[in-house]
Amino acid sequence: MRPLPAFASLLPPVSVTIELERCLQNPISHSTAQVWLARVIPPGSIRTAESERVVVNILQPSMMHATADQTWTGAGRTSAESFALTEEYIYHQLKPIQGSAVPYFFGLHNLRTCLLLTPVVADTNPHSQVTTPSGERAYMLVTEYIEGTNLAEWTELHTHMDIEGNSTLNASEQQTQWLIMQKRVEIALRSLKAIHDLGVVYCRMGPSNLILHPSSEWTNGIVIIDFTLCRREDHKFYEECVATDREEIILAFQCCNQHYATLLNWTEDNMP
Repeated sequence: MRPLPAFASLLPPVSVTIELERCLQNPISHSTAQVWLARVIPPGSIRTAESERVVVNILQPSMMHATADQTWTGAGRTSAESFALTEEYIYHQLKPIQGSAVPYFFGLHNLRTCLLLTPVVADTNPHSQVTTPSGERAYMLVTEYIEGTNLAEWTELHTHMDIEGNSTLNASEQQTQWLIMQKRVEIALRSLKAIHDLGVVYCRMGPSNLILHPSSEWTNGIVIIDFTLCRREDHKFYEECVATDREEIILAFQCCNQHYATLLNWTEDNMP
């Protein structure tokens, strides 16, 4: 279990300031949210290099996509609220494994985003508001920042297949790579099972949603992030989604045809 950040351990709880630092994902490529790395500044403090970091997920109505039979404004408002409330609900369902298989969740905050060149958002009081030029209301989810590399980046650095997808490693290198992948797939599938056991299915697993923790010795060295599209156990395709989640975890680790085939056989025989 990772320790809580200092700001989340303060008693009694206090309002803090969140200052956006760097955009990690924009809605042009993702279609639902802006995702920012941010710094947390306690009352009476100033930002320093040691200021604790969090991830801020901003769902803004004007950034949401409308369907053909919806008005742009109405669809965006409904979608932003729906996505925000769904992810908040999912994080509450996953509370027992926050700080291990999934990030800590620091709440959903309803605010008016402040679009400034120096983007100080607001304090984390749910009733705080900052006004944009348009007066638009947005939803902000704050979660733990997980140190590490996502699986997509790791796979790109360790790719070893030719144009036909076959391994370019010799037998010794192939075995070494297999042992690394076997351990990481096992950890990822156990984290996924912990999510399923709490009545949640992921529905859209990809390598960028798996963060490899810097310490490969840590039992829960892979953290699953981004629960915007998750569904709960009363979803009509729940059982199908459970199976698909497992398949997508294995597929996310694919680095060559040989390792992928071995992973499929090994998980069928060894993983619940």
